[in-house]
Amino acid sequence: MTQSPTNNLQSNVLNGATAMGAIGGSVASLVTQQLALATIPLSFSIVLQIFNNRKLMSQLNAQQSTLAEVLPIKQQIQDIEGVNAQQQEQLNQLPLLTEQATQLQNSIEGHEASLQELPNDIAELNQQVSTLSNDKTLLQQEKESLKAEQVRIQEKLQLIQDIQSLSRTISEHPKSAKSIFLRGTSYEKIGDYTQAIEDYTATLRLDATNAAAYHHRGKLYKEIGQGKAAIDDLRQAAQLYFTQGDIENYELSKQLTNTIHQSSSLEDNQSETKGNDQSDTTLIGNLFA
Repeated sequence: MTQSPTNNLQSNVLNGATAMGAIGGSVASLVTQQLALATIPLSFSIVLQIFNNRKLMSQLNAQQSTLAEVLPIKQQIQDIEGVNAQQQEQLNQLPLLTEQATQLQNSIEGHEASLQELPNDIAELNQQVSTLSNDKTLLQQEKESLKAEQVRIQEKLQLIQDIQSLSRTISEHPKSAKSIFLRGTSYEKIGDYTQAIEDYTATLRLDATNAAAYHHRGKLYKEIGQGKAAIDDLRQAAQLYFTQGDIENYELSKQLTNTIHQSSSLEDNQSETKGNDQSDTTLIGNLFA
């Protein structure tokens, strides 16, 4: 086997040291007069020592070569042991992984069941949305109805306040036909027809040319079923409107008079109304000719 330069240097140094030791031993023997040792030839001792050293070096080199072959194997063994340790750790984790896989499978099955129920849930949700939409519509309608009712209440309250104010004015000026007429219209708007008719009548006593008072009283007579009185008031209103040049209200009075006259639901004295149909028709024809 070829030796490296380092091994050769070590061998030469060791041989030299051995030779120097042998020479020193001989010299010492001569000095101390140990003649037996001094008789050994110096050259033989040196050669023997050099041989032994070379043998030891050969053995050392062989051991180093063997060691160089053994080290990679040892490293491979260590690597295999590391892999085995990792595999053992993975095996130790296997129960936990198995449990996690079972939980995941259960979770997947639960989700699948939920997905199967999803169409029913969606249908129920849509039904709830439809119900809520209908409820919202009803609520909106109720809200609008309440709002309209609130407006009506506010208007009625305002009319009552107007009536109170006009009553104070009438108390101070009892012959104010205008104030009495306006209070009559306020009573009419709040549905108090009896009081309204009384105010229109009082207005006409103060101002017999008030066509509006005849018109309003005639409408209220119609509402309470006094057709004959309604026709009389509306005729008078139409004549006054025509005289005053108020054609629009004249047409309204004429139309309402014809409607009442043609109605078959007159409640006051129906037999008298039937007996006077012909004369009333003649009078209305002459009035609106």
